[in-house]
Amino acid sequence: PAADVGAELPVVGAAMPVVFFIALLRLKHVADATIGDGGLWTEKLFLTLGLLLLLVAFVKLVFTKKRQLLSISTTEHIGLVAFMIGAGPAGTIPAIIHLIGQSVAHSGLWYAVQDSAVVRSHPMIKYLSGALFASLLGAPFSMLFVSVLIGVGYALQAHLVFALLVFAALAVMNVYFVRGVMTLTAGSAPSESTPMTKHQKILSTVLAVHVLIMFGVGGYLLTQQGIQFAVSVAESVASL
Repeated sequence: PAADVGAELPVVGAAMPVVFFIALLRLKHVADATIGDGGLWTEKLFLTLGLLLLLVAFVKLVFTKKRQLLSISTTEHIGLVAFMIGAGPAGTIPAIIHLIGQSVAHSGLWYAVQDSAVVRSHPMIKYLSGALFASLLGAPFSMLFVSVLIGVGYALQAHLVFALLVFAALAVMNVYFVRGVMTLTAGSAPSESTPMTKHQKILSTVLAVHVLIMFGVGGYLLTQQGIQFAVSVAESVASL
């Protein structure tokens, strides 16, 4: 069945999870200080929330005929963020990287799916849209590649069975997301030599900025300086 890639997701909606999780992290600190168990209760809460959200995304993606892929993808990645936080104290750093990365990718893709015909109209726009989708799948050197590599890798040590289940679910869901990419970019496009319209130039610029952020920051975070920067940012955000 054809997937409904063009989920109605406002750009501001891509930033809402960031605000929401910062608030949750603040509440977590308050709850940990009140309960005094070293954060065990709140970690179990986040872990459970993450697994439930991933399950919801999996069921919607695999068992529904009309799929709003961006909406489901948002649920999936928010579930991953919650799962990373629930895996333990070290999970907060990759969780915040992932939270910011998915926000950037989803906001860029929202522009693309609103103009799916324009996406098909020029190879460069198709490639940029495909690159953003690839970043959501954890393409190497993207921000989400870094966060999943660190976050789920850490979870393998703390919660082996749950982490393996998450890996398996992500592998299955990625197959459906790839099919969604093919649906979005299906159709023949004119030659690269065809002059781009003003609207095409604006869209390609917007997408290029998002791609640059996703892969530029992701590559930087793989360096020693980038890791130190990520730790300092995560600590600052978590202490808000």
